[in-house]
Amino acid sequence: MREELKVPFGLLVCLPATSPVYAKCGWQTVSDGLFHHQESGRLWMEICVMVLCLGERQWLEGEIDLCGLPW
Repeated sequence: MREELKVPFGLLVCLPATSPVYAKCGWQTVSDGLFHHQESGRLWMEICVMVLCLGERQWLEGEIDLCGLPW
C-alpha cells in the first residue's frame, strides 16, 4: 500500500476476536464501528475498525463514514 498505492493509511474492518492478530502487525484500533450507506439510508456498522499509518501523518479521530456501500 505504501509503495504501490502511495496512500497515507490502510483501513481495516474485522471482528474484535481477530484484532490482536492485526495489532501485532502494527494496525491500531481507532473506532468501534463506522457508517455506511444502504438503500434504507445511513447505517452504523458495529465492527472493529483499525488503521495502519504508512507515513508520518497521524490518524485523525472522529466519525468514519464510507460514503457508500460497505464493500
